[in-house]
Amino acid sequence: TVRSIYQDKKGFMYFGTNSGISIYYGNGFKNIDEVNGKKIGIINQIAGNELDSIYVIASTIPFFYKLNSQQLENHRSSVPVYIYSMLYDEHRFLVCADDGLRVFENNEFKKINLITKDSVKFISKIISCNNNLWLIGRLGGSMELVNKKTLQTTAISPRLTVTQLYKDAQDNIWIATKDKGILYLDAADIAQNKLQLSAVPAALQFLSNSEINDITGDKEGNIYFATVGKG
Repeated sequence: TVRSIYQDKKGFMYFGTNSGISIYYGNGFKNIDEVNGKKIGIINQIAGNELDSIYVIASTIPFFYKLNSQQLENHRSSVPVYIYSMLYDEHRFLVCADDGLRVFENNEFKKINLITKDSVKFISKIISCNNNLWLIGRLGGSMELVNKKTLQTTAISPRLTVTQLYKDAQDNIWIATKDKGILYLDAADIAQNKLQLSAVPAALQFLSNSEINDITGDKEGNIYFATVGKG
């Protein structure tokens, strides 16, 4: 089961699975399933920045790793909470955790105090919609559009179990869920502070009730969906 997909600047592909990481270098795969003799287990996400610093979030202690020269190492940062995912935005990593949103700077996880309308603290995913707005998703809570400057909610959706958010080249947002397949937000609606879920293309209707773990795209505009049981 593929749970996360990441492509670095060299074009290498990284796949987070239920038992570690598979890295595709163009001519074959390298699998990493343990660090210092201990099994890694389920990978929640793989994330990187413009310098190709690549971090790996696992679902068990120690949770947080850095990938160096094709080898995983425990990161020296103290992880105060359960981390679900990260987003690199405006030269910093935003961290989705069980106590809300944090920022990873100077090897510390600092709390960001959002003013939201949902009582569910656990944020599973965040994505930058434009210069002014983030979209946050939760496990069993509402999605919310949040103003980056005021940190206040501008729109809220019905409750969903969001596993991934992906922005395509036209700034539309694709939403992966645990039990409702793939959902879609039009860029024009987002620009007007609307969370109006639209129908996905007919070719994707067969995934309407599927569990989707990840969504990613390539430079050619193709979009890939990682599912449970359907490839």
